Order: sequence, then C-alpha cells, then structure tokens
Amino acid sequence: DLNLYYNDLTSIEVSKNKNIVNLNLDGNNIETLDVSQNLKLQNLSCSANRLTNLNVNGAESLVTLECIQNGLTNLDVTQNSNLEYLHFYNNQITSIDLSQNPKLVILSTDNNPIRNLDVTNNIELKNLTCNNTSLTSLDISNNINLEELFCQNNQIESLDLSQKPNFESLWCRSNNLAHLDLSQNPYLKQIDCASNQLISLNV
Repeated sequence: DLNLYYNDLTSIEVSKNKNIVNLNLDGNNIETLDVSQNLKLQNLSCSANRLTNLNVNGAESLVTLECIQNGLTNLDVTQNSNLEYLHFYNNQITSIDLSQNPKLVILSTDNNPIRNLDVTNNIELKNLTCNNTSLTSLDISNNINLEELFCQNNQIESLDLSQKPNFESLWCRSNNLAHLDLSQNPYLKQIDCASNQLISLNV
C-alpha cells in the first residue's frame, strides 16, 4: 500500500514498485501518471490532481479506478478487463471504450462532454451515473442487472427499463423523455423525472 494523498507532488515514478496493490494519490498536483508496469495494482485513486495523461494500459489486475476532477481528455481502459469500479467524473473526456470491461459494476461519468456512451457489453453493471453530459440517447437494454440509473441534465429521448428485475432508482430529471414505462420494475423505490416532456408515465 502507498498513500500519498493531499500533498504537493507534481510527479511520481512507480514503475519499479512492482508489488503495489493499492495506490492513493488524491489531492496533489500531478500532471502525468504511468502505472503500466504495475501488474499487481488493484486499486488506484488519483482524483483532484492536474492529470492530462493517465496510462493504465499494463495494469491488468486493476479493479478500482478513481480519477475524478482532473483535466483528462482521454482515458483508455481497454486493457483492464478486471475493472469493476470506474469513476472519472469532472474531466473533459468526450468518448470512452468500455467494450473490454465485462466485469464493470459501477460507472460514474458525470460532467464530461460525452455524446455517446456504449454500455451494451457491461452486463454486470448495477449503478450507472451519467449526469450533466451531452447524451442524446442511452441504450441500457442489455444491462439486466441494473439497479440504479442517474442520467439527469442530458437530452435523452427514450429509456428502455424492461428486463431489469432488480431496478430500484431512476433519476432522469431534465431530459427530453415523452414516454416512460416502469411497469416491469416491481422493486422501484425512487423516481425523479421532473422537467421532461412526458405525455405518458406507467408505474
């Protein structure tokens, strides 16, 4: 374990620290981070830095990645097939390929200018948060394990919430939804669908 959060680091070199499993660098001033040589790394938190470049391409054991509130415009996680928890909100990322992350359970993409978010291969996904992006559509038809969806302040026109037996929470305020069918979600506990264009709602 290596914890260096809330210091004044501007750079760090960990390529020779082959046994690191948990690395926390939150709240520094780091601009570039390369953990591609850290094959045993499972949990990486590098939020609230100044990152413009993050290389996780060799970190094949990575389970949790938190890189919140940085200056990232790109994030490549195609080589992180064991990733379960991914949080990268408050960046400048416009697109991301999640097709190689079949174990993903929790995904947070808030406050990024993402126009297309493809989660069709993320069958294990339980919690999806994508508020304040630029989405006009969101295909969640394959996400049968989904329990919570937060997609407020987008331009989404339709949502298919069928075939989700454990679904509990929907927060879709401020979109362009005209129809919303929740009749197949018997465990639904919370709905916020204010400020849409609803003409039909089936609960």
